[in-house]
Amino acid sequence: KTSKAMNPKIPNLTKSRALMISLVSGYQSAVLDPFITLLEVHKLLYLAQSAGQPLKLTFQKGIYGPYGVEIRHVLNAPEGYFTAGYTGEADDPEMQISLVPGAIKEAKEFLESHSRELKVLKKVSELVDGWETPHGLELLTTVHWVVTEDHAKSVSEAITATHNWNERKKLFSERQISGRNGTSAQGRSEKKNISIFCIFPKKSVRRVSTDTRAQSIFAIFFEFSSIAVP
Repeated sequence: KTSKAMNPKIPNLTKSRALMISLVSGYQSAVLDPFITLLEVHKLLYLAQSAGQPLKLTFQKGIYGPYGVEIRHVLNAPEGYFTAGYTGEADDPEMQISLVPGAIKEAKEFLESHSRELKVLKKVSELVDGWETPHGLELLTTVHWVVTEDHAKSVSEAITATHNWNERKKLFSERQISGRNGTSAQGRSEKKNISIFCIFPKKSVRRVSTDTRAQSIFAIFFEFSSIAVP
């Protein structure tokens, strides 16, 4: 049950909180849902930190991909003031998180004077464009991890590392991981297949993109993680 009693002290709107709110807001707009799942929040924050935001979160391999234990503290503080739905109980990946009225406008105005956070917001938003589903983000962040943390040096190594993660990851086909024949994760709505190789698609596959350009999977993630933190 959502309650401000979880955090009776009114939290400040920090740069990282404003970034999280803006990421969630943009994601919700793409999927046309009033909420985002806890799993998706984990993945967006993982990508934000990978893109250069100093969230000071420690990620490890989890059932559904990169998992940050400290994210429960990240969500406890703004609960009831900026966000709603986080109970602080067991980490249910399907737990529904929403934004409270006024949070989006306040976060947008706050970030106008913070260039690094705006850069991270743009970078992550462009990367997840067309992948806005729990399954899509799990695939995206899992492959990012095996490339950047497990140091897979080829597509075949990335496939092997993904399938060795756990039994669940064997559900991702070689085509989904490698991008061969432009196969993507299944979404909330009917989507055109698109390759994970596609570097920052210009059009969302939710809008039936015809963008089938393919580049190296390594180019996507090494460029993505190269934002310099001032």
